[in-house]
Amino acid sequence: MRTIRTIAAAGALALLLAGCYIGFDGGTGSVGIELPPSRAVSGAGDYAFGRIYVINGPTLVSVGDAAPYKEFALTEGGSAVTEVSVGPVPAGGGYQVVLILGDKDPGAEGGTVFVPIEYALSNEFTVYAGQATGVETELLRSPFVPVDPANTLGRSLRDVVYAGTNLFTATASQLLRASGAAPGAFGTIEFSEPFAVPADRTVNTLSLGALEAVPTVWLNTTRGVLPFTGTGFDDAFDVDSGIDQDSILDSGAFVRATPFTAAYGYVQFDGGLTGVRDRVGTDPEWLVKVDLSDIVSGKPIYDMAVEDGAQIRGYFATKLGAFRLPESVLDPVEEIDTIQKVIKAAEFFDVEINGTPAVITNLSVAGDYLYVGTPRGAVRVLVNDIGGTVPLVPATFVGGVSDTVWDIQIAGSYAVIATTHFLVYTRNALAPTPVFETPIPLYASSIGQPTGLLLSP
Repeated sequence: MRTIRTIAAAGALALLLAGCYIGFDGGTGSVGIELPPSRAVSGAGDYAFGRIYVINGPTLVSVGDAAPYKEFALTEGGSAVTEVSVGPVPAGGGYQVVLILGDKDPGAEGGTVFVPIEYALSNEFTVYAGQATGVETELLRSPFVPVDPANTLGRSLRDVVYAGTNLFTATASQLLRASGAAPGAFGTIEFSEPFAVPADRTVNTLSLGALEAVPTVWLNTTRGVLPFTGTGFDDAFDVDSGIDQDSILDSGAFVRATPFTAAYGYVQFDGGLTGVRDRVGTDPEWLVKVDLSDIVSGKPIYDMAVEDGAQIRGYFATKLGAFRLPESVLDPVEEIDTIQKVIKAAEFFDVEINGTPAVITNLSVAGDYLYVGTPRGAVRVLVNDIGGTVPLVPATFVGGVSDTVWDIQIAGSYAVIATTHFLVYTRNALAPTPVFETPIPLYASSIGQPTGLLLSP
């Protein structure tokens, strides 16, 4: 998080979206961009390429010939390009422009990949029919740094997981490990230890799981769950589960250290799920596999969070609603061997945004607070308000996030909310009123659809 914290101190340069360009008829307008005369800003050096994105709320507006963005070279015929226009753009309010300057570097699998170096994010503005719009903003150094570009740049990565002292990511056919990456002190990360996934499996996603109650990475594959042992994979982990031939979409586990060492997890496939308890010295104990395909498709569970304090309580965001599980379920006195018994013990709850109940898709616990992500923004609730006879718990809108949340991560006093377009973060997630910093557009990172987020303690 050190890099992100320095963003406000980065060198700035005014970007002028000039109003001197020909407009478009039929309810559309255009935006003209006068590029900065010098591109040697904050020690970044010169650039070769630029990209322009136009966003409106949750929508990325298509302004390119073959992509939503417009890409252009910064020199043409030996001369510097000083002006770029985009359009047509439908008339209306709530627009923002993201300008990215960078270079193209060699990809790990050949070809070149656009790597942002600096970016600018405009304030919201309105586009008027038949007119060009002018907006000013500042050019800042991107806080994102490619990780091990020789091995990862340009590759389609499934997720990123931290387990023990190892950092993991994966392609469809290979698990990549960076060893000795202590929390909060990653420094230079090199995925120097690739492990080939068995040829009859393809990796869908990665999850933080456990094996013999030791945290490790679980590969969710097209043929069951494949835990990593440290030197290879445990092919026998799920043979008694009934899921070893299913394509696994997601999973997760919580390790309980006392009163005995055990891990509790869930595994889900298209329209169904099961659970597992893995105690040291015993084979994994699986709940009865449940098929919910008549009422849901895809992943029944959106997200899971565990309150690991005076009480051990689990929070689940599902397609059947959000609920909390008491410690008696996560560490059962009597055997709970079906998902139906788990649901019966659950405390369901809802939150609302602007007076309307919102679908809960993301959860993360921080002290007395539960951070909740929805397709309409992020809210925060007191964990003590959940339960009882009132299903709708009081919630506080946080971070100015009004578009779709796809992940929330909390570590220490930091919270990061990832949305369709932005990373929004706070340094004081546990405060009564957390202060969120200026959103950082994800387009200032390596260009591609994000598949994972990890916040180091």
